Amino acid sequence: MKKIDILLHPVRMRILQCLIGNESYSPQELSVRLSDIPRTSVYRHVNILAEAGMIEVAKEQQSRGSIEKFYRIAAAGAEVSPEEIQSMSKDDHLRSFFTFLLMLHQQFDEYLNSGNFDMLTDGVGYRQTALHLTDEELSSFAQELNGVVSKYITNPPGDGRKERLFSTIYVPKKK
Repeated sequence: MKKIDILLHPVRMRILQCLIGNESYSPQELSVRLSDIPRTSVYRHVNILAEAGMIEVAKEQQSRGSIEKFYRIAAAGAEVSPEEIQSMSKDDHLRSFFTFLLMLHQQFDEYLNSGNFDMLTDGVGYRQTALHLTDEELSSFAQELNGVVSKYITNPPGDGRKERLFSTIYVPKKK
């Protein structure tokens, strides 16, 4: 199975999202965080991600007579290479993008249905801005933005921190 096909499954994408930022969780903890997904499905998809090398065992811990594994994203394990991106068909890209949008929609829906949301206080926003950039300027912009995100992505939970999702999409506008 191609890496992109493994990544595009909604349950596997949600598992990977839980592991973003150097987090490590056991399948049991993941099934608690993803309580709307049957536990057996979480375990099955954790195994698929591990077998594909996208996640790895961060630590093992003795728990009630068995060894519990805690997983994290493997270094470059969940990244799609430029070669893999180039080999994707138009339909693959549309499916990938649609899956991404569905994930955003689901996360936003969960936020709105949490019963206690305040867009301004919570710092929630969505916007679209047109930028006029050369290819070199876009590359520089993306590197700078990635640098800013990298500065904060490994912040541990706690100290008044809330988990916040930051999503980006770059699309050239065709005339």
